[in-house]
Amino acid sequence: MTARQLFRKPERPCRLLGGPHGGTAGHRSSSRLYAAMAFSIMTFKYFNAADRFELLYVSRLRRQIPAGCSATISSELQENTMDRISGHTFFRRFLHRDSTVIDLGANSGTFSRLMSEKYECVCYAVEPNPDCFARLGGMARVKPFNLAIADRAGTMSFFVAANSEASSFIRTSENDREIQVAAVRLDVFTQQQGIARIDLLKVDIEGAEVPLLDSLSDAFLRNIGQIAIEFHDFCGLVEKRDVARLEQRLESQGFRSINFSKESHGHEDHLFVNRARCPLGYVEYATTKYVTRYLLGVGRIIDRWRRGGSKQQ
Repeated sequence: MTARQLFRKPERPCRLLGGPHGGTAGHRSSSRLYAAMAFSIMTFKYFNAADRFELLYVSRLRRQIPAGCSATISSELQENTMDRISGHTFFRRFLHRDSTVIDLGANSGTFSRLMSEKYECVCYAVEPNPDCFARLGGMARVKPFNLAIADRAGTMSFFVAANSEASSFIRTSENDREIQVAAVRLDVFTQQQGIARIDLLKVDIEGAEVPLLDSLSDAFLRNIGQIAIEFHDFCGLVEKRDVARLEQRLESQGFRSINFSKESHGHEDHLFVNRARCPLGYVEYATTKYVTRYLLGVGRIIDRWRRGGSKQQ
């Protein structure tokens, strides 16, 4: 559809201002139109050019959608805009073959493998647990590293849990097995690997995410496109006030903050989007934060329901 077709004048006479079907109803419609115009003028004052085009495009497109197709179009929009891999949600359009992805807490490599297969990009998979690291080999475009990314360099105690996903720097059970692992700061790691920029940083490091982010400078953070992070405030490994503090800091550095988790799960699926690296208008941001997140939640509920039904059969 061309711009001329998109914004062409209506083929039929407008009835809002009266005309052949005017009268009192026309005057009421006229008042509503003037109010809408006033609201639009005030609103456009605060939106950038991308947002303005988005509003005009969406308002024009909605009038052409047949009744009953909204659910399908919402699904298509969600599919073409967001992606969710291993419990981490992010914007797909900011990733491509030349992107660099760093996977902190790679475990057995599911996230890195799927990212490299889907986007054909290079993934740096970092995993301190030697048992999980042993399963990271043989993946195309996935570079595995058996070490920990932390707020300092050196050798650190690491506690291996029976559930590998619960292994961390914090002992959570007397049955955890303590080992020593090599640790390095993230800014030092990127220098060593010659990484000039990070397009997506995935963080799932069982409570060590707060000191990690605290250790990074503002300049380093501003060079990251998206941060898909699991804050462990839902299980007590991280304080909610620390999550709020880090959220405020990243927003002050130009990041949009979107929590895709339901309230009972804290911030286990949280996304930060750097507006300087990933252009995201306010309309799209608000829609994603207040609408898309619920659509994704409904989709996950339906998927679980379907899986449960198939098992019973």
